[in-house]
Amino acid sequence: MKKIFSMMAASAAAIAVLASCNNGNQSGIDDGKIDPSTIASDALVAYIPFDGSAVEALSKTEASEKGSAVSYVNGRRGKCLQGAENGYLIFNLPQLNKMSSFSISMWINQPTVPSSQAPVPCYISFLNSENFWNDLAIVTDRRDDDFIAYKLYWKSETYDVWKTSDGKTDEAYDWGMAYPANRWTHIIWSYDENTSEFHAFVNGVDVTPENYVAVLANDAPAGAITFHPFTQVLINGWRQKVLEGATDEWMGWMNGQMDELRIYNKGLNATEAKNLYDAEISQL
Repeated sequence: MKKIFSMMAASAAAIAVLASCNNGNQSGIDDGKIDPSTIASDALVAYIPFDGSAVEALSKTEASEKGSAVSYVNGRRGKCLQGAENGYLIFNLPQLNKMSSFSISMWINQPTVPSSQAPVPCYISFLNSENFWNDLAIVTDRRDDDFIAYKLYWKSETYDVWKTSDGKTDEAYDWGMAYPANRWTHIIWSYDENTSEFHAFVNGVDVTPENYVAVLANDAPAGAITFHPFTQVLINGWRQKVLEGATDEWMGWMNGQMDELRIYNKGLNATEAKNLYDAEISQL
């Protein structure tokens, strides 16, 4: 009889544990995992996971052009895009042209780019053949230490903006120290038209120098961006080299890895940036 009661008690305990687990799943969190696409989901306009294919996951749009050396390796989450000469992708993403604010989020694992290295990698461009730097570009520059000098450029109808992290523009605050080389780093670059503020987040932390936050146009807050009517986004490559036959040695190919690219039509705030990073980490 005691054995029967013991078995009944054990069964009841097991059912209680199972019920508890099921109730926990109703919160939207499975074993502590949070879907990053649920963060600022109403503003997410493009998501390219690079998980073994060249597909923008929201619109199910496959890359319209692929270089001959496109390849995928184990990344921060599943597979990632491996940088290589002629490893470029071009996507038709006209929805990005409507953005008047933006946030670009990705994981990057970038080797050092020393001054002795001529080629400079270009990660992303919103293509505009009428402007050398396109409508938006993210590139690296050279520096002789264990950090990466990133440069972000964007052009609106009446002004353009550079945000650099090489320490040359602002010797008092070497922003580049926030971007370590040779390791996976989660980066968000964000511009909010409502505040005319730029922010950079590294692993969920705002690393923006104070004098880099305000974005001005003609000595006034820049406000909404008006992009040239672009439709194409180039990943890993310079437009001039991929599409126009340029042979300049300094125009390099991405030689690291990129993973989990997300583009938003708003400037993510500090809370959203931290939540997105935490969600990304929960998936690892």
